[in-house]
Amino acid sequence: MVEWLGAGDRRGRGMRVLEAALDEAARERLEHELRTPLAAIRAIAEILLDEPHLTPAERSRLVEAILAEQARLARTLEALLDQLAGE
Repeated sequence: MVEWLGAGDRRGRGMRVLEAALDEAARERLEHELRTPLAAIRAIAEILLDEPHLTPAERSRLVEAILAEQARLARTLEALLDQLAGE
């Protein structure tokens, strides 16, 4: 591995820095995976409210998009809960 990770006390400090960076990266990915579908659901819901002249087919497509984003969010949460249960 990297030389500075293998040297005495510096190894512990280096590993802590690496672990913190990985934790930060994981947190950022999780934040993205949670916020993105929520933002999409909100945007689509606003379109449904603001556009009364949408055709039934257009409304149906938008509802399907909401359901797809909800499924994405559910998968992300399920994976997070599985990971937490394994810790």
